Amino acid sequence: MKKVESVRREYIVTLKYRSSKADVLLNFLIAHSDTLRLTRSTWWQLWPLPWKKVGTEKDPIFRRQLEFVSKEFIRKEVTNKKYNDIPQGNARYEHYYFKLQGKVKEVLSAAGLFMNNYDEEFFFGFEHPAFYKKGEMIAAFMSYTYTAILLLTEKEREELERLGLQVASTILLEGTDSCLIAQ
Repeated sequence: MKKVESVRREYIVTLKYRSSKADVLLNFLIAHSDTLRLTRSTWWQLWPLPWKKVGTEKDPIFRRQLEFVSKEFIRKEVTNKKYNDIPQGNARYEHYYFKLQGKVKEVLSAAGLFMNNYDEEFFFGFEHPAFYKKGEMIAAFMSYTYTAILLLTEKEREELERLGLQVASTILLEGTDSCLIAQ
């Protein structure tokens, strides 16, 4: 039987891009996670002509990025779930799982939590990072809204508060303990 550390509660946090609070949260997640999940993103590059689809597995920049972190690669999974595993109907998303160590840790530290999928230096073709601890999701991000869904134990929440990131349940949404903060 799997030992349960304690109950995790859901908190929704909105942060400013590359703020000191975002850096506090990034450092906390790097210290408390063992796996990083990234969602592959493709888009059409409209210039120069002709148009081309980028971010695919055939894209040389995407392949180079995967090769760079190949030692940390765990698996690829295709599912209809996105963000904090919310089903998205018939949509299909490719999630890549990596050990949170070595080059992945190095690139994540430089890129920050709210990565852009078109940044050729940091995780090109990827967005919406999710963090896991022993197979259990502890955080998921919506890259373009600077929003984090944190799934924290009371002990983890208290540690974040000691580090200066205030996380408190203030709004009850559909039966879950959730909070919206902008600190």
